[in-house]
Amino acid sequence: MDKAIAAGMTDVVTHNMIVKLHCQKGDVHGAEQAMQDMRSSGTPPNGVTYNELLDGIIRTEPQRAWAIVDDMRANRCAPTGVTCSTLLKGVGKGSKATDLDRVLQLLTQIDDDADEVLFGSIIEACVRTGRTDLLCQQLKRHRWRRRVLVTDVHTFGSLIRAYGVVADIDAAWDTWRQMRANKILPTSITLGCMVEALASNDQVQAAYDLMRDCFNNEEIRPVVNSVVCCSVLKGFCNERKFDRAFALYEEMLAEKIEISIVCFNVLVDTCVRSSEMGRIEGLLKAMTNQGIEPNVITYSTILKGYCLDGRLDKAFKILEDMKKSTQVSPDEITYNTLIDGCARNCLWDRGMLLLKEMEDAGVQPSNFTLAVLVKLANRSKRFEQAFELCKDLSQTYNFRLNVHVYNNLMQACTGSNQMQRALKIFGDVFENGIQPDSRSYTILLRGCVSHGMRHDAAGLLRAAFGLRGAHVQVGKFKPSLLRPKGGLSPNIVCEILEGIAKQCGDQALAQLLFNDLRQVPGSRLDQKVLHFLSR
Repeated sequence: MDKAIAAGMTDVVTHNMIVKLHCQKGDVHGAEQAMQDMRSSGTPPNGVTYNELLDGIIRTEPQRAWAIVDDMRANRCAPTGVTCSTLLKGVGKGSKATDLDRVLQLLTQIDDDADEVLFGSIIEACVRTGRTDLLCQQLKRHRWRRRVLVTDVHTFGSLIRAYGVVADIDAAWDTWRQMRANKILPTSITLGCMVEALASNDQVQAAYDLMRDCFNNEEIRPVVNSVVCCSVLKGFCNERKFDRAFALYEEMLAEKIEISIVCFNVLVDTCVRSSEMGRIEGLLKAMTNQGIEPNVITYSTILKGYCLDGRLDKAFKILEDMKKSTQVSPDEITYNTLIDGCARNCLWDRGMLLLKEMEDAGVQPSNFTLAVLVKLANRSKRFEQAFELCKDLSQTYNFRLNVHVYNNLMQACTGSNQMQRALKIFGDVFENGIQPDSRSYTILLRGCVSHGMRHDAAGLLRAAFGLRGAHVQVGKFKPSLLRPKGGLSPNIVCEILEGIAKQCGDQALAQLLFNDLRQVPGSRLDQKVLHFLSR
């Protein structure tokens, strides 16, 4: 390049090649220097130059992408569809909420028609960012106007995946059939997208049937892999069809499918959820035979299963195996799971030893740890220690208690006949700017009814629905903050009204509350609670 510059034999293509090479090496600053040399030699950068630089920036310093676009415009190089496709590569979960909107707005300002690559980039970016609103718009336009001719198997896969995300299975099938009608063979990724779309939308049997059809098709059979099978495994597990999941595992072995660590972890989870912990040793042996090392997810799931099964000796044996392993180390989830196992069995001393071991290993406790520690203290009749742990750990590790810890503290109070303390904690929740959830209210409402505190229960119900006359502990806060996330279910409201009427003996208060609550828009109380009051 130096010789070419000295001989005056460079043009814009030559310089663009150097910019591209720098970007391919990840040397963005070298690419920018090459652009400066380009200008110095009298050759102004063109759109290709900027698009090459932008591609490098997106991969290394995505926060600078729009500054490159601004510089591009300032030098009279109009952004193109390639520019937009490159910008879309940098749009993901960690992007600003407006980044995708900015790219789509830029698209309306350019003359290029959207091609297949750009269209695929748009829908992939919508999926990555969870913008189903924009995704639905793009898919609707495509399906009914067919403005982009799709011929590439990867674009078909992106489309199928997108239709799965928006739960439009008919459109996903139409896209699959169109691809096959065009004599396009699916890749493992495309087949995986179709199977996942079905399995994640309650059509696991259809996903299984498609997978089996591909097994029986000699032309497509090679693309059926562990990822494809894993989607079906998860589907069977989520539907609690555990026998089908284990049967599919046997089919995978018979078909000589190489089973991945992800598949094994799904199978381990299936054992836990189906209370088939006796299968665990066989799965671990199969992993060893395939040269697959269990990872932290494998160990943590097995730990959880043994704890749920009450076999803490086995759980602690797994912990020791993790300590000996050179591949994994016990993490926060591992210790939290074991502490929760101790809580289930009221093993206070052993739980405290685990906490010390956790801290000594440099694993920082979190709110989740505190939640299970409060549960442990409550079940072990160590009521005051629950509060001491919350104070000490939150101060030591500098974090604020979350709603789940507060809920467990209130649960401990109601179980220890300390309702006033539970109500005070509820006030602390709001003082700390935390919005309660439905469990927060359910714990206190049931506690008030069981202790005959009908007026407190009525005040809490009013608070949950943002009505005047909220409980004194929370009455000073804005109604919007008082409403629990997700609202209270009609079943709970009915239970509490019945408790006020029968257990507390105040039918008139229950009737008054119902009349007030039914006026709240969207309360969904009429049918269930009317049935109760009519009895």
